[in-house]
Amino acid sequence: MLSNQIKSNCLFDILNCYQKELKPLYEASEIEAIFYVVCDSFQINSRSSQLNKLYANQSQLISFYNILNQLKKQIPVQYILQEVTFYNLNLYVTPDVLIPRPETEELVDIIIKKHCHQSKQIQVLDIGSGSGCIALTLKKNILLSHATGIDVSEKALLVAKINKEKLKLDVTFLQQNIFEVFNINTKFDIIVSNPPYVLEIEKKDMTPQVLNHEPHLALFVSNLSPIVYYTTIIVLCNTYLNSNGYLYFELNPKTANLVKQEVEQSNLFKVINLIADMSGKLRFLEAQKK
Repeated sequence: MLSNQIKSNCLFDILNCYQKELKPLYEASEIEAIFYVVCDSFQINSRSSQLNKLYANQSQLISFYNILNQLKKQIPVQYILQEVTFYNLNLYVTPDVLIPRPETEELVDIIIKKHCHQSKQIQVLDIGSGSGCIALTLKKNILLSHATGIDVSEKALLVAKINKEKLKLDVTFLQQNIFEVFNINTKFDIIVSNPPYVLEIEKKDMTPQVLNHEPHLALFVSNLSPIVYYTTIIVLCNTYLNSNGYLYFELNPKTANLVKQEVEQSNLFKVINLIADMSGKLRFLEAQKK
């Protein structure tokens, strides 16, 4: 039996309940966005007409209530629903992988617009693949491509492989630690990575939803070696990135210029660009190999 939290099956009343119960934890706009994500997961077209004329059935009402209780524990809605929309792909996610961010959608958009008109087959390597969002999206949108995603986490790779089967996309996922012997025999035309880049010192500024639920292995780097993933990948480009191939990074704006300096000092690349995200922060690097 439902508590007094949700007294009505009208969507307008349910949204008001969410606003009231979650107010201490989220901004009003965030609560509304979460509510619409939940509606979408139930295939309720809540934006098509006035909310006060739409009603949840009993099963949906119970689910709204159960989800609300989990949200009050500050569990991200994407983990509760086990799904997220990324660049028009519906991906399965668990706490073993990061929830894909809008910034990463911007990164894949940059790559797709640059390479979607390829006239020959290209090989793509996604380092630190997590849910597989980058590799799968690039494969979906760059038709003449084969994508390989690597990750150190076996559990993350299980999620990526589920997404591969769900989306019916021919992407190779492999377990690989970039700090050990690299066991890949292919050379690539594109190497892309969204590696761990949040500094340990930045933990104090993070929300409990992220800090307590998303995998720290995929998030954080030591304050003493903040760009260690980038420098390692740059070295790998010497062997594994084809001439005239492209390197793409998602960056922490705090260390973006440091990464660019490392790319310049490697003397491997002839074109190096830092690119700002939609909020104006230096978030991406694009470099073309000599």
